[in-house]
Amino acid sequence: MLLVGIDWADKEHVYCLMDETGTTLSTGMVEHTAEGIEHFMAAVRARAKGPSDVLVAIETSHGPLVGVLLEHGFTVYAMNPKAVERNRERFRMAGAKSDLRDAWVLATMLRTDRQLYRPITPDSEGAQELRALTRDRADLVRTRTMLSNQLTTCLKTYFPEFLTLFSDPDRPVALALLQAFPTRERLQAASQGELEIFLRRHRCPHSRERASAISQCCQGPGFHIAPPVIRAKARLARTLVAQLQTLATHIDAYDREIQRVLKLHPDGELYRSLPGAGDTLAARMVGELGDNRDRYQDPSIAQCEAGTAPVTNKRQHSHRPFSSRLHPSLARYALAVCLQQHAALPVGSSVLRSRTEAREETRRSPPDAGQCVAAHHHRASPHLAAL
Repeated sequence: MLLVGIDWADKEHVYCLMDETGTTLSTGMVEHTAEGIEHFMAAVRARAKGPSDVLVAIETSHGPLVGVLLEHGFTVYAMNPKAVERNRERFRMAGAKSDLRDAWVLATMLRTDRQLYRPITPDSEGAQELRALTRDRADLVRTRTMLSNQLTTCLKTYFPEFLTLFSDPDRPVALALLQAFPTRERLQAASQGELEIFLRRHRCPHSRERASAISQCCQGPGFHIAPPVIRAKARLARTLVAQLQTLATHIDAYDREIQRVLKLHPDGELYRSLPGAGDTLAARMVGELGDNRDRYQDPSIAQCEAGTAPVTNKRQHSHRPFSSRLHPSLARYALAVCLQQHAALPVGSSVLRSRTEAREETRRSPPDAGQCVAAHHHRASPHLAAL
């Protein structure tokens, strides 16, 4: 078995080849070019019997280098950089960091703790495309939020009245209005009829009432702002508006492409059927969870990565029953639901008495679900115990 540790970078990578006894066979540097990576692959193949005998540890799960490693049939482990940092301290206490040392640490982690990590299992092309599309869309949305915040700050400087007209200045109608009337004086010079026609053209609901409100707001007294500031900030506002309008167009195009690819994916309809899951959220679940069934042989792994695993109380011991390891607030809610749902069952006044005692117990010290069910199990059995 050949163990390969790669400390990757943008322009060049450092590698370390190691056997299962811990002996370093070779080290070197690889340029991030097609020729350099191919030369590195030839050196790895020369020391291994076959692709299945090559295990690679690297601190990323995507990129051209990872793609080439997977195409050659190597088993690739994507290591968390935080785990590599902890193992660096494990093997050497000195704080100095070097790329060759990190490559050696990565290979050593495969030799000593390989069973703690899971290799990368590639998904289908549809899932990979959805992952890339949804991540890029999320970046564009964050950029839109940043530009919207900059526009809000700009309007507060020279045109604060506009923020009273539109609480969300990045709405399409608000951007169009600000592009056509970038200053208070320009908006004040427009008649109510002209504003109504403009708003109706941009499909603004209640155009007549909104035009009247805009006209009345602009006719009132305003802040005294220096004309040079108004001219400079109005130019900045138009620039930000143009960027936001262009960005909104591209985000809409991303939404349409995500919807198209999601419909082609075999699991798309399954994720879309989940309550509250639209096209974007369903596509993110397909992309991030993947469609390789071999990756989640243990259902708890998929549950943890999906964010649906129960929150545990760290103060409780792990050997206690599951119901007693719930977070206290969740446990109290679960207890309340249990008692309310079963108050009408034929368990008599004992359940009502249990609910009263449980409330008093909660006031004194917040219990967890296991303690409450155990304390009142004999009163509500078997209906409450079934839960």
